[in-house]
Amino acid sequence: MVEQFPIVLRGYDKDRVDEAFASAQETVNRLREQVKADDQTILELQAQLQEEKNKIKSLIADISHQTKTPIANLMLYSELLSEEELPPQMRSNVEAIRQQSEKLRFLIDSLVKLSRLENGILTLSPHPQPLQPLLDEIAAQYTRKAGEKGGAEGDGDGRVCPDAQRQKGGGQRADAGLDGI
Repeated sequence: MVEQFPIVLRGYDKDRVDEAFASAQETVNRLREQVKADDQTILELQAQLQEEKNKIKSLIADISHQTKTPIANLMLYSELLSEEELPPQMRSNVEAIRQQSEKLRFLIDSLVKLSRLENGILTLSPHPQPLQPLLDEIAAQYTRKAGEKGGAEGDGDGRVCPDAQRQKGGGQRADAGLDGI
């Protein structure tokens, strides 16, 4: 291509133009090599990332599998103990064990679901829902807990929180967000 230009190109020396083209060609070649190297680096990093994701997925699945049986056993034994005639303090301790086992089960299940979301196994499908029922349920749960700790089931002004009686045994609505996944 350079050979097609006349010796003098509008006042420029052919040798200087050749040097400029050669320099530009070297720069383009260096940039091409750099892009190739960067592409290879990106491919290697993507492969490493996928490998790490697979390791995490496997680890979480293993943790889930290894903890399900002991948690189920804790819950079963706590239920068996709660059916026995026990002093109030021991009954309270058995109930605490049951509640903590249930929390642990929920956390492990949530961890598995989170892992599945991160790895694209599950996808979210959000849709609008009224917020007030959830807020009422949360307020009822905290009111109930305050009542268990010696507080009244109300807001302090003598008013009982809406749906507080209905929520006595419930408390699952706030957890239901991940259960639909």
